[in-house]
This record gives sequence, C-alpha cells and structure tokens, in this order.
Amino acid sequence: MHQPCYKHPETDCYLLPWVRLHAVKGYYDMARLHEDFPHFHSTFNFSGSLLNQLSEYASGRIKETFLQLSLKPASDLRKKEKQEILWNFFSLNWETMVDPFPGYKNLLLIRKQIKSRQDALNYAEKISNQDILDLQVWFNLAWMGPYAVKDYPYLNELRKKGHSFVEKDKTDIIKTQFEIIGKVIPLYKKLQDRRQIEISISPFNHPILPLLIDSGYAVKSESATVLPDNNFHHPEDALNQIKKAVDEYSLHFNRKPLGLWPSEGSVCDEIIPMLSQNGFMWTATDEEILSKTLKDNYEKKSLYQPYRLEIGGAEINIIFRDHILSDKIGFVYSRMDPDKASDDLIAGISSVSDITAGAGTPGLVSLILDGENPWEYYHKGGIAFLNRLFSKISESEKLKSTTVSDFIIHNKPRAVLKNIFPGSWISHNFRIWIGDKYKNQAWDILADVRSLIEEKAAGNQDIDLKAGILEKLYIAEASDWFWWYGDINTSEFDDLFDGLFRANVISIYKRLNNPIPEHVYTPITETTDNNPEIKIPSDYIHPLIDGQISDFYEWRSAAYYQSLERSGAVMHRATSMFTGFYYGFDKNSIFFRIDPEKRFIQKRSLLEDITLLFSFSYFQKESTKLTLTLEPPELLIKNESSGREMSLKSNISFGDIIEFAVPIKYIGKKNVKLLDLRISILEKKVLIDQVPSSGYLRVMLPSVEFESRIWSA
Repeated sequence: MHQPCYKHPETDCYLLPWVRLHAVKGYYDMARLHEDFPHFHSTFNFSGSLLNQLSEYASGRIKETFLQLSLKPASDLRKKEKQEILWNFFSLNWETMVDPFPGYKNLLLIRKQIKSRQDALNYAEKISNQDILDLQVWFNLAWMGPYAVKDYPYLNELRKKGHSFVEKDKTDIIKTQFEIIGKVIPLYKKLQDRRQIEISISPFNHPILPLLIDSGYAVKSESATVLPDNNFHHPEDALNQIKKAVDEYSLHFNRKPLGLWPSEGSVCDEIIPMLSQNGFMWTATDEEILSKTLKDNYEKKSLYQPYRLEIGGAEINIIFRDHILSDKIGFVYSRMDPDKASDDLIAGISSVSDITAGAGTPGLVSLILDGENPWEYYHKGGIAFLNRLFSKISESEKLKSTTVSDFIIHNKPRAVLKNIFPGSWISHNFRIWIGDKYKNQAWDILADVRSLIEEKAAGNQDIDLKAGILEKLYIAEASDWFWWYGDINTSEFDDLFDGLFRANVISIYKRLNNPIPEHVYTPITETTDNNPEIKIPSDYIHPLIDGQISDFYEWRSAAYYQSLERSGAVMHRATSMFTGFYYGFDKNSIFFRIDPEKRFIQKRSLLEDITLLFSFSYFQKESTKLTLTLEPPELLIKNESSGREMSLKSNISFGDIIEFAVPIKYIGKKNVKLLDLRISILEKKVLIDQVPSSGYLRVMLPSVEFESRIWSA
C-alpha cells in the first residue's frame, strides 16, 4: 500500500484525495477484516510516504482541494467550483461504486453528458444546488468501505435515503472519515503487536531503487530500452530513501521493520547490501525475476520456497510471488461469483502440495498484490470473496496462513542465490518508468536538478536548507510520476501528477536561489492532439493601447478565449487571476488583451510579483517568448532562434484591462500562418498556473488567405 506525496510544495495543500479515500475503504477494511478472523495471518506493506500522510490526516490539520470542494455549502459554490465537482466527483469505479446506488446513478446520467471541462462549466450554470449537494455527499459516501458502513450504521441510512441530502449529512460523513483515518495506524499496530500480521515497508517515497542507483539498469534488464540523455547515478539517494522509511516505521510501530518490499518489486544486486546494513531479514519480488535469475534451472517448484541471497558479502532472505495466482486476485476474480472465485484460489494454492511433494519442508505460496486498488472493482468491496477465503483457510487442515518472517524463522532457506536479475514485478523490466520520450524527459529534468544540488552542496550550502531541498528531491524521485508519463498508463489526473513532479523540482531551484530552466515549466504530458479549436479573428483590429475599453468595437473582431481558468496541476491558486484573453491583428502588429479579476484592478500591488510568459511555437519548435511584467508594466521579447532580446514599454498599458501590441516581425516567420501559444503565470518565478494545462492555444497570423476570408465574408 503506497501513495505519493500529493501536497503542493508551496502551499502544503493536498491536490488529490486518495490517501483520505483509500483510508476509509481499503486500509480500514483490510485491518478490520483481520479483527474478524483472529487466526488468519497476513503481511501488510506501507511506504513511508503513506504512513506520513495518514498521520497528517489523522491530526486533522490538513488542506485538501477535494475536501474543500466537499465541505463548502452548495449554495456558496462559485461556477468554477461546481465545474470541478462535476468533473471530478465521479472519480471511482462506476460499475461497483455508483451503479448500486440509484441516487448516485441518477447523477451519473448528468456526468455522462459532460465530455469536456468546458461542458462541465456550461452545466455548472444550470445544475441545481440540491443536485450539487447530493453529488458532494455521494462522492464521499460511496468511498466509505464495507466496514465503515458496518461500524457507522447511519451511513447505510444515508445510502437508502439516496437524495435530497442536507449540509449536515455531508459534514457528518467527513467527520466520520477523519475518525476512521485516526484509527488506521493504531489498528495495524494492534494487529502486529499481537503477532497476527507483520508490517513491512517500501522505500519512503516509493522510488524504483535500481533506477536511482543507476538508470543504466534499464538496459541491463531489457537491452532495447532507450535511456535518457543524462545518466542518473545516485545510490546514496536509494540508501536514504530506505533509511527514511525505517525511521518513519519506527516512529509509528516502536520497532524496526524486518521486511522490505522494494517499490514495484524492483530489484538489482546493489540494493542487497543496503538492505542488509539496515537490518532487514527479508525482501521480495516476482516469480519472473526468479525465472530470469535461474534461467534454464528454473522449474515451477523452484518458486515455492524462500532463498538466501548472498551478494558482495551481504545476505538477505528473499521470497517470490506466485505471479498467476496473485494477478487473479487483482484482475480476474472481481468479475466472478465470489464463492467460485475464492474456491478457485484455494484450489490453486492447494495444488502446490503436489508440486512440492518430497521437498521435506512446507511449500510457501506468496500472494502479493496491491493492498488498496483491487477492491474498488469487486462488488461490495470484495468482502464476500475475502470472508469465504479467510474462513476456508482458517478452517483448513492442509493450508496455513503465515507472515513472511514467521515462515522464514521456522523454515530456514536451503537454496542460495549469488545474484538477482534486475527488473520489477511488471514484465521483469523497468519500461513502465523509463524508456519513452516523456518518461526520459522527466528523468533528464530530475538528473539536472540532482546535479545542481550536488554542485551547491560542494560549495558548503547551509545544511538546514539542504535538508529541505533533499526532501523535495526524494518526493520527485517517486515512481508514481514516471508511471503516468507516456501512453502505457493514463488517467484523468495525468496533468496533476506531472504538475506535482515539476512543482517539486521548481521548488528545489527556488530554494537554491537558482534560475529555473524554462523547460521545467512546460508540461511533459502535453500533446498537440488535445489542442482546442482554432479561434480566428473576424477582421483586422486597431485598438488603442491605453488599458481601457475606450470603444466597444475596438476588440469586437478579435478572437476570444473565455476564462484563463485554473488548470489544476502546478498552480496553487483556487481560482484564476484572469477572466478572459483576446488576440487580433492588423497587417503589422498582433494585439493582446487580458482581463484581470476585479480584485487585481482595485489592488494592483497584488500583481507586483506576477509575470506572464507567452511561449509561441510552430511545428513544436520554439519561436518567441514574451515576458510580461505587470506592475510596473514591461514587455521583454526574446526570439528563440536568434537569441535576440528587446524591451518594450510604450506598447503596453495596464488599467481596467491589460493591452499590449507586438510587431509581427518579432513573433512570426515567413509563410507561418498559425502559431501555438501557451500562457504561463509565474509568481516570484514559480509557476502557479498555465493555460491550457496541456496542448496549446492556436493563434492565427495575418495572411493572404485571411484577407480572402474577410472579403468573402
């Protein structure tokens, strides 16, 4: 069980709710289930980051965007807040967590009409406050797991009620969520203290250890892998991620952990001394890694025993997961009748006795899988499947549940390995996290900032500052950011994952008082496939650049993009600072108008540290950057191909609106008719918003074709 750090580094506000929501479902359910089956033994694994975030939530002193959207009275919500709720509050498995509840399913009919954020914004204007309140309630209620509903019966009454909720219903649910979160770690500690379960750890921020040690391990695992331009080689980071996890575990459980599940089962020879020197008894990975290690000597019965792994004078015990049976729990049994599914699994486990007959020791079947994710895909959270499974095994004379440490203590490994094949539990390689252009771009960004830290450290930077910087670095090393880059895995929150990765890197540059490379501001997840439609001026315009709407008609023929809206990923403002953006041109100049929100017009000092960066490109090649300082107004133009810079002060004005003009010769190139534009909003050189969140705005330049369009119109 793990979650990356969802807090924005500048505000400490959690941008995603998954720690809170998985806590009241998967984490709590699995521990409570073991209370109901006191003779069933299991091993649970936490990353240090997850333990730390659970502890913060349990304190109740946290900020979280989804929580703020949930708690705000429906009648007080602004249109854009309703848009966010409509877009995000169906982020769960519809078949198992929406369809069973008629009240939620009726609201889903609305969501199915919404195909884009703009649709959500349009619908926000007409949805009733009662429907929004019902949606706030249902999103939080549906995440309450089977044991939460069992322990707090009023939740089931709310499910039956189904609609027409009141604000107190919502606040009661949130209060209960925090009560449950406060119970999670103590409950696991109680189960471990009575030796029913064992708790192992993963490296603190869940990095892929072999890739931290040397990104070249990706090629050793799979020779066809394309490596990033910059090699990442920092074994000291891998070691510190392990040490931080040990410290976090010890803080909560008053003992040292005996086992470590390397993030995503990712192993290599070099991690073994690190684990040994930190006192670990055992580690684990996948069956395919054992097969690749033993090569021609591998046979199925090789899997069902622990091994002693001896490398470079270091030793550790290691077990290997049954790949097929584990994946059946994660991906197959959720679609089956729960009784048939549990019986199939028990039959699969029981068959191992035939494979290991004559070995002289019990066969060990290691079922290792995600601790929280599968149960969203099971009806009623998988409790029917798990109840039957736990009952059958607890009653069996042939099968016995065990923790990893207990098994190894009573069954010393006889087999010895002298090396381990480098890879993960996914296809015995590292391709999920490295090897395509997007993942590699992230690794290059990480390698650059890591080198800068090393350079500054050599110059005797203040140690307290350095410690804060390393914390952000370790967060940026988390596997989750790299998981979502590229086409292999995708979600509706790709921009947020990308933004959090880059926000932590940006925070490091800022703390080192170092210029932030412009490419770090650019979303890695961008694709030109999601560009909005091209908006074309209807005629030439000739506005007076005075910062005022001096004539209703002066911008009437311009193209208009409604609302430079909050784009979610890197920014930390609740709403955008600007409400709209216009562009138009005559034959010589391109004109821009930006409409600030009223509070910034009334108090312009709020914009003293704000800079707007207009990045133009064509055919994905950078052309020109316009850096607009608002208070006092100044425009810096930089041509990327020639490197030429010039400052304009006379062509810009900030009054009730912001207007500026740029000679087209400084922006376009000969025969270029369309440019792609991205607008970045920076505060003290830190990116706080970006429009659009991925892709570009399309900007037309004057041309013969444009004049033909005017005359034909």
